[in-house]
Order: sequence, then C-alpha cells, then structure tokens
Amino acid sequence: MMLSKFIDKIKGWFFSYDPLDIKKEISAMNARTAQFQGDIYHSMKRFEEFTKAFVEFEEKTERHMFLTQVNKALYHAVPDMFWVKDKEGKYIIANKAIRDKLLFDDNPVGKDDRQLAMAIIEKVGASNHTFGATCGNSDLEVLKCELPMKFNEDGLVNGEYMMFQVHKNVVRCTKGEIAGVVGIGRDITYEVGMITKAIETTSCENTREILQEMMSHYKFEDRT
Repeated sequence: MMLSKFIDKIKGWFFSYDPLDIKKEISAMNARTAQFQGDIYHSMKRFEEFTKAFVEFEEKTERHMFLTQVNKALYHAVPDMFWVKDKEGKYIIANKAIRDKLLFDDNPVGKDDRQLAMAIIEKVGASNHTFGATCGNSDLEVLKCELPMKFNEDGLVNGEYMMFQVHKNVVRCTKGEIAGVVGIGRDITYEVGMITKAIETTSCENTREILQEMMSHYKFEDRT
C-alpha cells in the first residue's frame, strides 16, 4: 500500500509540468549553451588575435633593437667623427671618434661645444685650446637654410693645431619638424700638411699647379 502511494507521488512530480513548458525550457537551455559556446569562440578568437599581435610586436621590437645595435656598432666603428645635436646645440649622439679626438669627454650628451671646450681649457689653458671656444657656430647656418652644408674648420685642440672638414644637415622628427643637426667630420690635418709641404718643395710647375688645385678644396675661412 505504501509503495503504491509513493509511485503515485512520483508520477505526480513528473506529470505536474506542462510539456510545452518543458520544451521551452529545453530551447532556452539550448540557446544559453549556444551563447556560451559563441562567447568561448569569440574569446578564443580575441586571444588568438592578441597573441598574434604580441608576437608581431616582439618581432618588431627585436628587429628594432637589432638595428639599433647595428647602428651603434657602425657609428662607433667608423674613423670619422659622427654626432647629432638638438636645436640648442647640445649633443644627443656622439660617436667614439669625436669623443676621443675633439671633445675629450666620455659622456658629452646634454652638453654643448662651449661647455666641453671650457672643460678642456681648464686643464690645458686657453692658449692651447681654441676649437669650440672661439669658432663660429655653423649649426645655426644649417638650421637657418635647412640644407646640407660643408665647412672647413680649424683651431688648436688640446695643444695641437688641427683641421677638420665637416658636413652638416638638419635632422627631422617623425612629424617632419626640425629636431636638430647631424654632422660628420673628418680630420684632414695630415692631408693638408702633406699637400702644403709638397707645394713648397716641388720644383715642377705642373705638379705645383695640381697640388694648389687640390689645396683649393681645403680653403679655411676665418671663423673666429
């Protein structure tokens, strides 16, 4: 008797729901499942896109770092002097050649020529160092005309008379605005000295004319 009553009660639980309500509930569950699967798919898609973008960023960063290291190695390896200054004349980049040969400073970044020259003068005296302290500012000429220019500049450098041939041009930022001046300088003291000596000692007029023509490319103006 008790068993039959329990079975009747179970039947009541099952058949108390409207079949239509059960169908709607199943449809709603299927819709929620589909939405959940869709959310997972889109999340995975976004994750794949993020991963791809991150990998591309790492590759670009690695290439950029590699090219930066190559550039540093190149401009420190060349024997010619290479530098970049901002519009106020302060060094942004200075390679090993200009640091060792002209500036005598291992960290010239943020300093201008006059500051660096004054530091040298304090050690060797004003009579032994005139370059940078008295020569005119050719950077201003380049900034004014915004074109590549060539200069021959000379003076006493740490007690030694030196001559330099310098090429300068403006450097621009990514927006096209002028950010400063880039320069490449070559020590031509030895070459000019040898040509001068050859002109003085040669007895051949034709040779002298050729040497004088060569010397005309090293004309030094008074820039004091």
